[in-house]
Amino acid sequence: MIKNYDPSKDNIIRWHNQVWDLNDDLDMYWLHEAIMFKRYKNMKDTSSKLDLRDRTYFTKFRKLFYQKANYGSWEFARDRIVVKEQHIPFNEYRYRDPDDNILYWERGSKYTMVYLVSFAGHEGRLTISADCLPETIWKTKCNVLIVNEDPFRMPEYEYPSCFILGNSKINPTWDKLIAKLKAILDEFSKDKIVFLFADSKHAGSGIGMAGHLGLQYAFIIHGQNTYDWDNSPWVQHWLKKKSIDNLGEVQQMAIVKSWRNRKRDTLITDPLQHLSEWPDLKIDYYYGAYDIEYEGFADYLAEFVDGNQVTAHQVDFRFSPHDNGHFIRTFVEREFLPVYMSKLT
Repeated sequence: MIKNYDPSKDNIIRWHNQVWDLNDDLDMYWLHEAIMFKRYKNMKDTSSKLDLRDRTYFTKFRKLFYQKANYGSWEFARDRIVVKEQHIPFNEYRYRDPDDNILYWERGSKYTMVYLVSFAGHEGRLTISADCLPETIWKTKCNVLIVNEDPFRMPEYEYPSCFILGNSKINPTWDKLIAKLKAILDEFSKDKIVFLFADSKHAGSGIGMAGHLGLQYAFIIHGQNTYDWDNSPWVQHWLKKKSIDNLGEVQQMAIVKSWRNRKRDTLITDPLQHLSEWPDLKIDYYYGAYDIEYEGFADYLAEFVDGNQVTAHQVDFRFSPHDNGHFIRTFVEREFLPVYMSKLT
């Protein structure tokens, strides 16, 4: 039977000169491949105009996908993310299980950071080991609970899920992941000042996770603060314009994931709507003054800023006049994170 793609149905979209069914798993597999190919072509066609940062990224992107094409999967890179003692001595870990992609590094500090990270997905894929922290995080000298999404989870149109679908086969749901993190914190950080750090695609899940873990503090750097089909600015842009001309590849896949997670609890997908359920949680939220890519999410955040539970900090920084203003993380970590930690009690 020939499949009927009825354009009047919400789950039928026309992207990249092709009709796709958002409910069809095989359609979504091929859509993901088409989106990645489009990204490659865009970078290749404009490579002579890219700045140093983007040229470096394009070189890594091309090499990784060339290796995948020749190997047939991402398995060639598995050894790259294995925790190696060259970064952190094994005897400093209180919890280390490579199968659930969670690490707890004890450094004798009164502070513990719950640090959300993902080596899966469109950017920076499979290039560093799971315990390789940025220098700015090392310099805080705090204990770190590293929570990573397994970069080998498939299918790629579902993962990484921003932890909405857990982080691994061992913790395949949000609830199981929260329970595991609570157990680790109860065992190793009961007498510590615990805060959560998240940025970009993890902004929303960071807020929700801090609430579900019963934390008092969350340090969030701007990004997707909602994944909800009805409230995501990227989804709303698509629904109004019916065009992806101004939406990049990351935004397109975010729309796909929002559709496929649209029936999940909004406590997980839209945590800003539930702040009243976590009255003790204080969120410091940093956003770039020039961030045009995530501008809609800043507008959404503004609805909840009260100077008490949610405090917004505008950051006057970008790498160059041509930068889209989103990549403020390293600057924020260096200039604001140490001061923020010193004020926690």
